[in-house]
Amino acid sequence: MPPDQLLLFAVLMPACAGIVLLMLPSSPWARIGGDARDAGRRHAWLSGVALATALCMSLVVTDGWPWASAWSSWKLIYVSAAVIAVAGAAVSVRGVPRTETIALAAAAAVLWYRVPEARDIPVRIVAAAVAAAVAWCVWRGARSAPALSCAAAAVQACVLAGLLGSCGSSKVAAAAAAVAVTLGAGAVATRASRTFSCAAAAALVCGGCGVALALYGRGYHDSVQQWVWWAVAALPAALCMPWALKRGSRADA
Repeated sequence: MPPDQLLLFAVLMPACAGIVLLMLPSSPWARIGGDARDAGRRHAWLSGVALATALCMSLVVTDGWPWASAWSSWKLIYVSAAVIAVAGAAVSVRGVPRTETIALAAAAAVLWYRVPEARDIPVRIVAAAVAAAVAWCVWRGARSAPALSCAAAAVQACVLAGLLGSCGSSKVAAAAAAVAVTLGAGAVATRASRTFSCAAAAALVCGGCGVALALYGRGYHDSVQQWVWWAVAALPAALCMPWALKRGSRADA
């Protein structure tokens, strides 16, 4: 696919679809935050679905429908996206413990993701632990700076798109770029509005899909050193760490 068509059909169109879903009304399936900075914010229950849609739609445009192949090798990213979509809706329900759900869902999204160099159970367990830690950090940071958490996830997706594109994985790079654009729109909406937040889905996607795509790059592209992929996987946690460790930040409301 020519670069201009790739940009239009595999990045901008999936991102637009994700943004439309992201901006749909969140009521009545919304949960109101409880601390001073988060009070009154509604965590959009479709935000996880929006990010998963942007990712999957981009891959379908460039690679076709997965059908049975969704259960093989790197295409398990579709399953990871489905986990993010379901968990993103679940954490918007009153009574569901957010922190635990976000961390466990991010770990599950990565645990069964099998690519070269990550087929062994110990490696996948380590990757799942990294995913849970990243998601926890980003979500904790969102309690004090929700827009920053969305922006941190968008930065990770941008870096992944650039690295994967430079390595020749244009299809997966376009999918990461579509997620980055959607997250960027979510960050702007969260910053501009006092009643909207997609930080929970941002934590899920950078912990789950972000780490999974870093594993993809680590497994298929030896031209980039392995520590670079691990650094990109942990990047959102590093950006949100000062706010995650901030005193008085509550993980659940």
